[in-house]
Amino acid sequence: MNNRRFRPSFSNIRETYGLVTNRKEAVAKTSSTVAIGKEVKRMRNTMINQVQDEYTVLSARELASRLHIGRDKAYALIKSKSFPSIKLGGRYIVTAKALNEWLDQYEYKTFLV
Repeated sequence: MNNRRFRPSFSNIRETYGLVTNRKEAVAKTSSTVAIGKEVKRMRNTMINQVQDEYTVLSARELASRLHIGRDKAYALIKSKSFPSIKLGGRYIVTAKALNEWLDQYEYKTFLV
């Protein structure tokens, strides 16, 4: 009986484990993997942002900073009848989802406060 170990050929290892033998293959394999990874991360972040935006609650100050208006204008906007705000005790809040829907509704229109 032969005591030599079995040594598979390099081509068998390459086929089994998907190893790359030259630089062109390595670059092609790496760049496609990176592109797919970036696309998956972008899609995941988009989905997370959509879910977070649905349940995000904004205060008057956060609303003012998001819309780039002053705090007094934000309070005037919140107190107007057509704006979707909620009063909890003495505090006004706006959900990000309601704000986005309101902005879509009043797009290309003038809203005076």
